[in-house]
Amino acid sequence: MNKIYVNKYTNRNILFDFIKGIAIIFVVAGHSIQYGSGYIFLKYESYFYNIAFKLIYSVHMPLFMLISGYLFYQTFYKSDKIIILYNRIMKLLVPIFTWAFFTILIKITENLANGIDVNYKEIITLYLKTSLLHLWFLWSIFYCSIIIILVNHYFNDSIIAYIYIGFSMLFIPDAFNTHLYKYMYPYFIGAYLWNKYDIKSKMANMKLIIKTATFLALFLCYIILIQFYDYDSYIYTSKIFLFSNPNFMYQLGIDIFRWMIGIIGCSWIIILCIFLINKVNLYIARVAIKIISFIGKHSLGIYIISEYINIYILKKINKICCFNIIIIETIIIIICSLIISIILNKIKFTRIYLLGGR
Repeated sequence: MNKIYVNKYTNRNILFDFIKGIAIIFVVAGHSIQYGSGYIFLKYESYFYNIAFKLIYSVHMPLFMLISGYLFYQTFYKSDKIIILYNRIMKLLVPIFTWAFFTILIKITENLANGIDVNYKEIITLYLKTSLLHLWFLWSIFYCSIIIILVNHYFNDSIIAYIYIGFSMLFIPDAFNTHLYKYMYPYFIGAYLWNKYDIKSKMANMKLIIKTATFLALFLCYIILIQFYDYDSYIYTSKIFLFSNPNFMYQLGIDIFRWMIGIIGCSWIIILCIFLINKVNLYIARVAIKIISFIGKHSLGIYIISEYINIYILKKINKICCFNIIIIETIIIIICSLIISIILNKIKFTRIYLLGGR
């Protein structure tokens, strides 16, 4: 681990926290655009045509997945596979099923408040459905982790095996959020292998002029590609199954374009983050980096809690009256989610069962 990125007090990697901070700000901002721009805006899905929404959704989850895959390698070779599987279950699945319980409680409360009888059979079905479909990003990390454990065990981390699995996924029908998991797969596996083969260290020897040229080239490519990002480019609209579209080649083109703009967008953002941490010494900039890194440290809690704030508070407020102040909404939601996350982290029970901590 490069010492220049390490917080000397906490021994945490500031770079990873900073990138996660950027990513979670994107997530909250994207949801604020979606849920906080008014009822009509949400009803007719106008957010899909918003340029800020396009910029955010082309990179925000891939960015998280790259960091998750990269860090997974560092833990994977330090522990036994059984221990890793146990930790994945505790960190990812336990919070998923616990938060699903709160979702059901909210549903029951709303039904009782509206004089609707509680059908316990429907509640159990809804709980299982919510558990399997809610917090899909955590499910993505879990599934990718399982694939790595299996491929490592049976095929010794064969790159051919990973490519074959990824290619096979294109022929699996999209159901129960599988399109989202398939979309995340190349980013997680790619980052895992990037760390394994220590490509970062090899690139560190590149001259500054080459790094600058690489950054500019990636940024320019991203700016060009984002011009072609349209309604079908979102994983939520066109999905990923090759035969979901009558035009086989069109769907394949969408899938390749989506992955390409994601990796190019994430690459220039990561290079920029490294530059900011390494080279920028302005006091205001350093303070901003520390704040964003602190937000990134609590990104999991913010990701979960902000979703509840958006769905159960912001969405309902904007159904009555639309303020359409996205930046202010984003800041408020991040602050509220951060405070709640910090509180939950201080209590052992909630830290374990709601945030997957130890």
